[in-house]
Amino acid sequence: MITREDSLKNFNAKMEELILSKYLLADNKISEVLKTVADSSLLYELFEYVTEDFDYNMYKRVCFTSYADKVDFKLPKKNEDLLAFCFLLLMEIDSKKEDLMRLLDEYFRSAGGKQQSYNNFALKVLIPFQLTVKKVAESIIEAENAETEEEKSAGKENRSGYVFSPARKYVLAVKNEVVKSGTPKDDGDRDELIFCLDELSDALAKKDGKTAALAFIGVKFILRGEKRPIADLDKLAALIAEETDGE
Repeated sequence: MITREDSLKNFNAKMEELILSKYLLADNKISEVLKTVADSSLLYELFEYVTEDFDYNMYKRVCFTSYADKVDFKLPKKNEDLLAFCFLLLMEIDSKKEDLMRLLDEYFRSAGGKQQSYNNFALKVLIPFQLTVKKVAESIIEAENAETEEEKSAGKENRSGYVFSPARKYVLAVKNEVVKSGTPKDDGDRDELIFCLDELSDALAKKDGKTAALAFIGVKFILRGEKRPIADLDKLAALIAEETDGE
């Protein structure tokens, strides 16, 4: 099983490849970076946390500005906002909802040509993103390593503020497996399962037992016909009961 430290190393290695990439190969390199996130419970939980309720469209208008004949780009100042914005921007580029070449031409243009424009993008977006992920992720690992086993079993947050309870961690692990395995095969069922898992995670965070129970029923219903189980539903039910007082 890959450790959190190893998953962070994998992310950094793929980010370095992306930063040093030729601009024509950048799209594929972005996909490889995002795969390291999907493969890492540490990074998946981190980006789940920072993107929750994040107004990406608003930040995009603020970060990418144009007035008169001038254009400008600036990253959010807060670490959480920077992480959320850069991650969702890479997701948009990967899904083709945003054109990297357009961004390079409009906001990172250089007289030195497209490769230099891409280098400007790497300097202003990719490098700050990588450094911030590294700093925050290492603080999470350090804080978790400092926790006692008693604190972990109680599901307490450490001083980093990013650690999820045992039930939410398991929900995120299941969601990660759904994304990686493409289960269920039907796109609609898979989207509904992810929705139910997100609702379950939110309900657990709010200690909302009734909503958690409804979301869990949805998860069970969608997974009822799957031959290869991707979740231990008995374990999940027990974790939910512990964190919602069995409501």
